[in-house]
Amino acid sequence: MSEEFYQLFKSDLRGTIKENQRTSFITFNEGGYFHESRHPVGILTQFSEHYLSGEKQLELFSQNDSLFVLPIEGELSVHNRQQTFKIHPQELFVLSPDQPIQITNCFPDELSRFYVIQLSYDTGHLSVLSFLPDHRNKLIPCYESPEAKLSLGVFDGRKDREINIASHNRTFVTIINGAFEVQNRLMETNDSLLTTNCRHLEFEALSEHAVILVLSF
Repeated sequence: MSEEFYQLFKSDLRGTIKENQRTSFITFNEGGYFHESRHPVGILTQFSEHYLSGEKQLELFSQNDSLFVLPIEGELSVHNRQQTFKIHPQELFVLSPDQPIQITNCFPDELSRFYVIQLSYDTGHLSVLSFLPDHRNKLIPCYESPEAKLSLGVFDGRKDREINIASHNRTFVTIINGAFEVQNRLMETNDSLLTTNCRHLEFEALSEHAVILVLSF
């Protein structure tokens, strides 16, 4: 059996991009941000958190990667070459490679928060997927394919889970809100943990309304 490997990504060590219309935090090397420990891993080429002020836009183009846009706070308008979609929390926007998009915060007086995940394979389609994280204390699948599985869960304090991830070699865990203990490691909002050759993932929520995202690939 291959040896298990873990890499912790602390939130305050992410790369930062600040412009008039947005603040972005990137986990892996991109543009002017580089660190030897932050190379993309497998098909996961970027994991980023974004904040857009009222009615401002973020333009993205990933030539070789599929894009996954996950709203956390606020409503977003996502426009590609042909269509415009409105997406809300509890929805996931999936876009295949080679399609530029504009993401707009729909509300003039509110700050939107969302994540963008880039995976280097072709999902083969464009879609908006709905899921219901209101079912507390369990992981809810948001997206699943042979290449990757993305799940999200809202947990009460001291609730724990153990999941089997034998079908994938790596897992990238991010804390969206609150605090968790993951594989005996304390993790807080926007901390991430990459696991390799880990067949069982254990975590426990340490705060109320704690939200965790699990990407296996």
